[in-house]
Amino acid sequence: MTVGEKIKYRRKTIGITQNRLAELTGIHPVSIRKYETDKMIPGQEHLNRIADALSTSANALADTVDYKIRLETDGDVAGLLITLNKRGVIQLVGERDSTGRITDESFRIVLDEKLEKLFHIEYPEAENLTGTEELRITICPVYDTIKESLIKWEYNNYLYQTALELYGDDPDKETQKQLSELKTVVEQSELALTNRPFLFDGGIKPNPDY
Repeated sequence: MTVGEKIKYRRKTIGITQNRLAELTGIHPVSIRKYETDKMIPGQEHLNRIADALSTSANALADTVDYKIRLETDGDVAGLLITLNKRGVIQLVGERDSTGRITDESFRIVLDEKLEKLFHIEYPEAENLTGTEELRITICPVYDTIKESLIKWEYNNYLYQTALELYGDDPDKETQKQLSELKTVVEQSELALTNRPFLFDGGIKPNPDY
C-alpha cells in the first residue's frame, strides 16, 4: 500500500470524512485528497498531524526512512519495531503454537548478528559464559500492549511470507492476486495494531488527546 492508500484506509476504518480529517489536522481538504490519491506526498509535519488525527503511527503510515522517527506513544514504538523487523535490523522469534503464532511466553526480540557485534553486552555471572549465548531482548510487562501488537503483526506477516515462499514464483494470475491481497491484509493489520491510545514515556498512560 502507498502512503496515500494507508491514509485513506485508516481514515475510513475510523469512520471520518476527508473534510473531517482536514479539520482535525488543519491541512487543506485539497491537500488531503491529493495525499490519498498519491498526487502529493505529505511532508514530515503533515504526516505527523495526519497520524495523530487517525490515532495511528506515522511510522506505519510512511513505511519509509524518509521520515523522522517519533517515540512518543506505545503505537510509535510498536511501529518502529515492526519497521526494524521489516528492515532486518531485529527478528521477532519464539516457539510457534499449532497455528504458527509465536507463543506469548516464548516471544523475544533478537538483534541482527551484524548489529550485535557493535554492542558490548554484560551478562550476570559473566565468568560462566561459554561464548555461544544469544543476545535476547524482552519487553517489560508494563508494555504488554506493544508485545501483543508485535505478536499479532508477526503472525500475519508469517502467513504472508510463508505463502510468498511457496507460491511467489507461480505465474497463475489468481495466485498472484491472492498473494497481493494477503500482503494488503498485513499492511492493514499494521495500521490497526500501531494505533496510539497510550503515551510512551516510561509508563503506560492514557493519551488525553484520544
